[in-house]
Amino acid sequence: MLMQQEHQYQIGDWVVHIEHGVGQIKDQEKRFRAGEDRIFLKAVTFTGIFWFPAGKADEAYMRPVVSIEEMHRALAALEEPPEDLPDTAKERDEAISRAKSDISLERTVKIIRDLHGESVLDEITTAEELFLIKFKKEFASELSVVKGEDIEKAEEIMENALAVGISKVTDK
Repeated sequence: MLMQQEHQYQIGDWVVHIEHGVGQIKDQEKRFRAGEDRIFLKAVTFTGIFWFPAGKADEAYMRPVVSIEEMHRALAALEEPPEDLPDTAKERDEAISRAKSDISLERTVKIIRDLHGESVLDEITTAEELFLIKFKKEFASELSVVKGEDIEKAEEIMENALAVGISKVTDK
């Protein structure tokens, strides 16, 4: 198993949090917690604010936004034909749960591609549709930051990549 490098975030850095989404670190503040003064960083997302301890970011829940090269690989993965999701509701729920609890872009891209494929080529439940919307919104937010595009353009880029993947299945 690879060890994840702990990141020392600074004001201006962009991060992705598993619950809060994409945000930019805008400020720092000293706060008294657990009997000691600690520095906390303030990240502003598209929908709110979250704070985390400087130098103690939990890498299981947060990571820096990806590089432009990594984003291009992610878009290429969206252009691949979707894979079938498991047949049983329990197995599908487990696959979505794994994606929800994994901060990696790779897992997010895979579940977006596969849920999108199911939604176009078959059917998905309302709960699966809601998760697909959430995952797409998070991906488009990161894409927007990485490519310097507005969110609407980022969504268009993502949807075009997904359409390429679908066409590889339907044009056979």
